[in-house]
Amino acid sequence: MKSYDVVLISPFTDISALSLRGLSSYLKEHGVSTRMLFLSNVLLCEEVDTPNWEFTFPPHVIDQVIELCEGSSLIGISMMTNYHHSMGHLTDGIVQRLGVPVVWGGIHPTLRPEQCLEHADFVCVGEGEEALLELAIALKEDKPTTRIRNIYTKTDGHIVETPLRPLLQDLDTLPFQDYDLEDQYISRREEQRIVNLDPGLLEVYLDYGPRSLRRAQSTFQIMITRGCPYKCTFCGNQALAALYPGQPYVRRRSNANAIAEIKAFRERFPFVRAILFSDDTFVHTRNEEIRDFLEAYTREVALPFRCTATPRSITSEKMKYLADAGLFLLQVGIQTGSKRINELYQRTWSSRETVTQAAKIINKYKGRIIPLYDIILDNPFSAIEDELETLQLVLDLPRPFVLQLYSLALFPGTKLLEKALSEGIVDEERLLYQKDYRVFRRNYLNVLYVLLARGFPHGIVRILSKPVFLSLFNRPYFESLFNRLVALKNGWRRLKGHVLVALRWRRQLHP
Repeated sequence: MKSYDVVLISPFTDISALSLRGLSSYLKEHGVSTRMLFLSNVLLCEEVDTPNWEFTFPPHVIDQVIELCEGSSLIGISMMTNYHHSMGHLTDGIVQRLGVPVVWGGIHPTLRPEQCLEHADFVCVGEGEEALLELAIALKEDKPTTRIRNIYTKTDGHIVETPLRPLLQDLDTLPFQDYDLEDQYISRREEQRIVNLDPGLLEVYLDYGPRSLRRAQSTFQIMITRGCPYKCTFCGNQALAALYPGQPYVRRRSNANAIAEIKAFRERFPFVRAILFSDDTFVHTRNEEIRDFLEAYTREVALPFRCTATPRSITSEKMKYLADAGLFLLQVGIQTGSKRINELYQRTWSSRETVTQAAKIINKYKGRIIPLYDIILDNPFSAIEDELETLQLVLDLPRPFVLQLYSLALFPGTKLLEKALSEGIVDEERLLYQKDYRVFRRNYLNVLYVLLARGFPHGIVRILSKPVFLSLFNRPYFESLFNRLVALKNGWRRLKGHVLVALRWRRQLHP
């Protein structure tokens, strides 16, 4: 099998993996060959006897990873906090059996490099294009690696830190995402193995990521900015921005550059049917700026698209531009309807009045644009009064809309985690690394949110949220009952899955 200078690994289910694909293109542009592996925990991992994100890779998967990494001089892994355990397990296996150095990058290694160096040989802190290229060349040419800026390592048991490079300001100098499928592999549930990512599989798996709510359709994902203008205390962006004081943190590609990438992808893969602008907040820009971009987009692309916004960034003028250009789904971060919790989150700009006004503007385009509202549950600092304020806000929003629920994850580097540690709400930070922000508590109030998210009539939910029902059902006993019911449901689904796999293998063995 052909070997490559660098093998890049993503554990995320969404194979768009913008950062990794961007790094791969940058390395290739500078003469460093790459291979990419998309290893989804959902498809290939075995869950050990611990909750949520504590995964280990089956031996046959590690065997395949080793085979695909042989001959390389460096292996790079992009990760978030939730993947610390599973990527540590994979990295240990690679180092023990292959002896090739491993570098971790992403938000978690950037904010907790010391912990990550317990597994990885190197950690990339901050933006990685230039640093990863310099590291790859140094390893290939057997040169020293301890003075590469943005790269931390260990020497004689001591961590060697280096200064950060300035943030890259001209995003147009970066190459487009790498979709050279010859060098890319993906984990497949059907075969229980890693296979080459061909155009047919790409079309299928681009539906596994963010997609239209109207129908499944292959979606090309792109960012035209880097950085976020907000400083929410639950988000790692605040900690990342603090690493670069005095530097412009939010940077934007030119309209021509972003549209050229979309057109290049569409020409190569004509099956793409929609575009996702996955910027932290796409709509947070001047009216004229979004107008100019969308006018060019309509002329040269004209595909349906979805994007992100905050209530504060939505105006009547912007919504007209977005609707006319083909917006069909707008993801809006509400998070909470409580004034007290908004202050805790440093989101005082997202008042109840601001959210309501934004929802009214969006609702003018009902039938054309679906609003997707994000709500955060399971805040340990929240009282029942705060939760009821949020529930009431959601019930008062004009319909139709889709509700997207998250369980609050206290990520490393965030002010909210610092507060939780200082107040004794959390004893040990690492206990949070198994937290799955998509799995929330099954208490009574959360069940009401789930009912709303699944289209339950708002009038009935209003009745169920009245004090008489809260006093009766919002108790630990019912949370335990809900947990048992969900466990039975999940057990039944797993049993059906095992039966289907067994039948599939039987048909293959005895056609």
